[in-house]
Amino acid sequence: MLLLLRFCCSCLLLASFSVLSAKTDEASIYQYAVQADFAATYKTLHSGLQAEGFRLNALPDFTAYSVSDKQYQYSVKKINRLTIYQSQETMEISQLEPALLALFPLRLTLIKQADMSIILFLRPSHLAQADSPALPLLRTIEQKIIQRIEQTLSPLASQEQP
Repeated sequence: MLLLLRFCCSCLLLASFSVLSAKTDEASIYQYAVQADFAATYKTLHSGLQAEGFRLNALPDFTAYSVSDKQYQYSVKKINRLTIYQSQETMEISQLEPALLALFPLRLTLIKQADMSIILFLRPSHLAQADSPALPLLRTIEQKIIQRIEQTLSPLASQEQP
């Protein structure tokens, strides 16, 4: 039940931050969709991020803790999350702008919708003020994660395409 509550709070948080995308050209929530098996996508992404040096904590499949079978009537069939720990960067941000520590650890949410596996990532740079001294570091972290997602999953996508 606690996991379900945390998930609901995270969804509300993501929804509230989606308004921030109006002030920039890119979306506050990065999305990468691949037509591939959900378990294979999760495993490949996990391995790829670890190979890049990210420390990860895999959170349990939220759909395994279903309160009822009603969730299977909806379009999202599976939900998984990866938590990304970056101790060095976190310490640097704590020195530049301590309030931004609320962003850490960063999270990737993986959902299965129809035959697509979709990775969602809230861009941390969209939550910092334009004059924040931590903004360049947040952008660097964000780009490293996004590049690794794309590098890791693009071969998987090309394998699955007819």
